[in-house]
Amino acid sequence: HFGIGSPIVACSIMGIMFGDVQSGVIIGASLQALYLGQIQPGGALPSDKGFATFIGGSLAIASGGGVEAAIAMAVPLGVLGVVLFQFFMTTNAAFAHKADKYAEAGDGKGIARTNIMASIPTGIAYILIYTLANYFGVDFVQSILGALPAVVTEALGVAAKIIPAVGFAMLLKYTLLKGQEWLIVFFIMGFVLVKNTGFNIVSLVLF
Repeated sequence: HFGIGSPIVACSIMGIMFGDVQSGVIIGASLQALYLGQIQPGGALPSDKGFATFIGGSLAIASGGGVEAAIAMAVPLGVLGVVLFQFFMTTNAAFAHKADKYAEAGDGKGIARTNIMASIPTGIAYILIYTLANYFGVDFVQSILGALPAVVTEALGVAAKIIPAVGFAMLLKYTLLKGQEWLIVFFIMGFVLVKNTGFNIVSLVLF
């Protein structure tokens, strides 16, 4: 989840595979910003970063569409991914109930086996969908996305611009602990330096 499933890592690897590392890193960083503040309260997934990364990100790198293409595909793809995610979480509840029975019997191996049994069909389905989407290309994905009403995609486009800001706000909330509110000075200083100098993120961090 935090390794190869992370957009910045996955897109960088795909950039190496496609022979365009720079685009992979840039697109990965842009998609990562969309999901910085993502939390999953009660198992509710707001947007599926797997669909956004392994379909939207990879097709954007392969086609040379850049960040704009990646984000344009990522937002609606994330919604489609949520639908599939909720479907599997619902069907996998059967395995959870089976694991409960093993737990009552004190069968640890049975619980572990149940987890594996639930993961296999889910994994196969995701791999199959990712493979088909990448094999048939952008036209195939766009035909699927075309089924979404225009008002939905427009609303998602607006949300995509808000999500990174929410993500940074949540990171600040975790950073600025009680009694350490003065650390906001570094945030303000960093913002001013980036907006008014030639500092990039790397030089800013080192500074």
